[in-house]
Amino acid sequence: MSAPKTWSVPLELFRDMPIVTVVDPRGQSHEFLVDTGASFTVLDKRIAPAFSPTPYIGEDGKPLGGMVETAGAGRADLGNLHVISELVVGDFKLEGEVGVHLADLSMLERVSGRKVVGILGFQSLQMPVTIDYPARMLRVHERLPRLSGPGLPLIDSDSLYHPVIEVEIGGKKVPTLIDTGSGKCMGVPRELARSVGFESPPVPTGYSQTLSGVIEDRSARLR
Repeated sequence: MSAPKTWSVPLELFRDMPIVTVVDPRGQSHEFLVDTGASFTVLDKRIAPAFSPTPYIGEDGKPLGGMVETAGAGRADLGNLHVISELVVGDFKLEGEVGVHLADLSMLERVSGRKVVGILGFQSLQMPVTIDYPARMLRVHERLPRLSGPGLPLIDSDSLYHPVIEVEIGGKKVPTLIDTGSGKCMGVPRELARSVGFESPPVPTGYSQTLSGVIEDRSARLR
C-alpha cells in the first residue's frame, strides 16, 4: 500500500492574510485568500468567466441560492450556487463539481491593497488541510498525518462545519472561530468585551471587507 499523498502549496502572508495562487483552466494565475471561516469558495465576477461556472441545479430541478451566512464574513445574498469543473491550487488539482459563489470582490481588493480576486473556502478542497505559517506552506493531505506538539480539540459548531475551539474569556467559555481570513487580532462580541472591560477605549484600526459590506475595525486590550 502506497503512503498517503500530501500536496504542498506555497503560501504568502500579506498583512497576516494567507494568500495562495489559483490557476484557471486557461492557465492564468489569480490570488485567492485562504479563509477557514468560509465553507465555500467565492469567485470575483470579473474573473469568473475564466472558470466557466454553470448554475447548480438541485434534485428538484431548481437552482440553489438565496441568503448565505458564514461565521466570520457576515450574511449576504450571493445569488445562485454555481459549479466549476476544476480547481487548481499549486500542485493540487480538484476535479469534478466544485461549488462556488460569484460576487463583487473589488472592495476586498481596495481594502487589502492586493489584487485578491477569490476566497478559497476550506471545504472546497474536500480533504484535510494544514496551514504552516512559519514555513509559509498550505498542505492538502490525502489522509491527515500524525501531528507533533500540542493540539486543541474542535467543538461542534454549526451545519457548515466551521473550525471552532473553546476559549476562556473573563471566566466564560466562548466558542471561537479559527478564521484565517480575518487577518486581524481576536474578535470578541461587544457585549462580552464590555463585561470583561478594557485597559483603554477601543480605537479604529482600519477596515475589513465582509460579505455584507465594509466594516470599521476597532481594537483594544482586554483586562
